[in-house]
Amino acid sequence: MRGGRTTTRRRTNTYKKKVAVKPTKAVRINKSRIDKLEQKVNGHVQRGYHRVKLARNPNGWTWGPQAPILWALNDFYNYDTATSGTGVVYYPQYAGAQPNITTNATAIDRWGNYLPGQMLGLAPEYRQWKDQGFAQPAKTGFQPLYTEIRVGVNRTTCDQTQGDLWIRVDIFQPRKLYLGSSGGADPKNYNMPNALGSLQNLAVTGYSKNSMNPSLWYTKTRWIKLPAVDQPSRNVITNFVIRCGFPKKFLPVNLDVDATTGAGEPFWQAMDPRHIKWCMLSLSQNSVNQTSNPTPEITMTRKVVWRDSRGTEM
Repeated sequence: MRGGRTTTRRRTNTYKKKVAVKPTKAVRINKSRIDKLEQKVNGHVQRGYHRVKLARNPNGWTWGPQAPILWALNDFYNYDTATSGTGVVYYPQYAGAQPNITTNATAIDRWGNYLPGQMLGLAPEYRQWKDQGFAQPAKTGFQPLYTEIRVGVNRTTCDQTQGDLWIRVDIFQPRKLYLGSSGGADPKNYNMPNALGSLQNLAVTGYSKNSMNPSLWYTKTRWIKLPAVDQPSRNVITNFVIRCGFPKKFLPVNLDVDATTGAGEPFWQAMDPRHIKWCMLSLSQNSVNQTSNPTPEITMTRKVVWRDSRGTEM
């Protein structure tokens, strides 16, 4: 106080040096920002539930060591997307004679929406099942998150003469890409699904070299045992689950669907082969007797989870 007057001292803003964050914290911050951006760009999480009809050997397919089944794990489309081409499960067919046998892939069946309430004949207001398909990925592209396939194997009739059976589950994707060629000095045809027949007999026990070429494929293998029975039995069921996650990457599929016929192009033709994850189920033995030990029947249902900003959701 000077001369009876009160003075106030102004507080000035002082400069505070901003300290750089540690690298680990910067990574966490950037990851959080990227995740939020991906949610805005790639859309919200959507789910679909599908099934495929493989029982009773459809389209002439009989499961065996020379007839494995194959499908693309990140092909989340089904027959509701297009009348053909999408959501296909393949098996190999062969032509020619040794030593010049050729192989090609043929459709067994296709994934379709799982709608249990509709199949039971319920009115729409009562369809409240959990595993029910409502969404479809956008044809322009989507970001797959993960898939979960439930596989049921039913030995409808079997006896002790069959012995143990093995199912080999291979999840694989290309390590190298080759242009398909059938002539010249060094012909190569390694691309899936048409080269599926070259992977026959992978599950045959006793083979010393039944492994996929590690210079061509990244592979993850799992074995499922169907144990022998000690007396004649019916409907011996084995269930297992296949789970697969995918990198955080948007797949620009740009699927072509004919507006007149509804036919769509196959998923593997619309995709970069390096981004496709394949799953193959191989059987270790043929049936010793189709009457007493018929080929096991397969049923498969799947859950697919993805992001996209243009698909349809419940």
